[in-house]
Amino acid sequence: MRGVDAPATEDGPVAAKRQWWEAATLEWHPVGLVVSHDERCVGFTLVGPPRQFPRATRLGGASPDAMLMAMLWAEEEDERVVDALVRAALSAAVTAGARAIEAFASRRPGEPCHPSMAMLEAAGFAVHRNRGVHPLMRLDVRQTPGVRDRAAEALQGLRGVVPRRREAPSLPATGG
Repeated sequence: MRGVDAPATEDGPVAAKRQWWEAATLEWHPVGLVVSHDERCVGFTLVGPPRQFPRATRLGGASPDAMLMAMLWAEEEDERVVDALVRAALSAAVTAGARAIEAFASRRPGEPCHPSMAMLEAAGFAVHRNRGVHPLMRLDVRQTPGVRDRAAEALQGLRGVVPRRREAPSLPATGG
């Protein structure tokens, strides 16, 4: 077992994580989504098919029709950052044909590996399987009115900015 102060070696946990990351990227696409501000990471999530996260089986595993959000972190649990990450994860889920995003929440405040229940509930997730300290939370892509409403608002905003399409004026015919 590696101590806290012992350096990570290429044949240890760093190499194993790198191999996992490369395999996940080759099979699906990069599992990491990052939000940055002024060149500083203010939030990130790991999201992908449940098979990409074998450790999740220790908590009971995710549903086969869902993408698993294996980690979600936002500086000071900033709702705007969480919202951006959840929207990006929803987009990945829709592209992959998944019906939902699931995440194991934590009922313990400040647990670093799992998002808090409150943060996931604020983002629209609901308890799917209630399992002790780490319930499985689910956000169905078809029943996320908050996400649909924000997308509609964004589209309305764009319609106000982008001018309506007009017919191009006719050019006079030139003799050739």
